[in-house]
Amino acid sequence: MSEDTRQEKRGGRRAGAGRPRVTADKRQERPNHGIRAWPDEWGLIQRFSRAVRLDKEMASVALEILEKHIEKREEGDGQHDEKH
Repeated sequence: MSEDTRQEKRGGRRAGAGRPRVTADKRQERPNHGIRAWPDEWGLIQRFSRAVRLDKEMASVALEILEKHIEKREEGDGQHDEKH
């Protein structure tokens, strides 16, 4: 390739350029899950998502506690009802 052509056509395929290829058996990525949420709900989802990634066990315990409180509220034991 002459010097003139090289300056007109920058870039192109070169050895060692670009993202390295990863074999299929080594490729891992999380599956996508779609969810619709309002902006305030999405903020909570993002916060919980970060918590899950940092410490799955602690996030699981927190979720169990939250679910127990929701169950008690649904049962209507009076302890977790909204105060008027």
